[in-house]
Amino acid sequence: MEILKMLITAFLGTAGFSIIFRVKLPHILPAAFGGTLTCAVYLLFDEMGCALFLSNFLASLAAVLYAGILAQILKTPSTIFVALCIIPLVPGSGLFYSMRYLIVWDKELFFTHGPNALQIALGIAAGIVLESAVVHLLGLIRRRSHTELLS
Repeated sequence: MEILKMLITAFLGTAGFSIIFRVKLPHILPAAFGGTLTCAVYLLFDEMGCALFLSNFLASLAAVLYAGILAQILKTPSTIFVALCIIPLVPGSGLFYSMRYLIVWDKELFFTHGPNALQIALGIAAGIVLESAVVHLLGLIRRRSHTELLS
């Protein structure tokens, strides 16, 4: 039951951010499903006992792949969907409390919350960067082979 609540919350949260970011109406539902998919992938790997970084890395990788496919289908830049699909992963409270404890110099609590928020953020970023690099390299290879065929 708890997992279902988290998936519903991911769906509603992503839909809400879609509205706040003024996403076109036909794109809100696919974006919300993307946020739910991202959350589901995270929960799957978290339940399997994967490390915090790895669970977020794989979930963000799924989000970016979904966003790329959706962008092709809807003829829209994938950046819009990437930004929305990773919303359920963003460690908002973890970052807030880490910075709060840093400002008041509560070392014990800062070093408790900070590393977790950092692992989550790095996992999200690594997933996005890896997929972007692979797509870029595949594009270069495809253009090179196309140029060689024309020569």
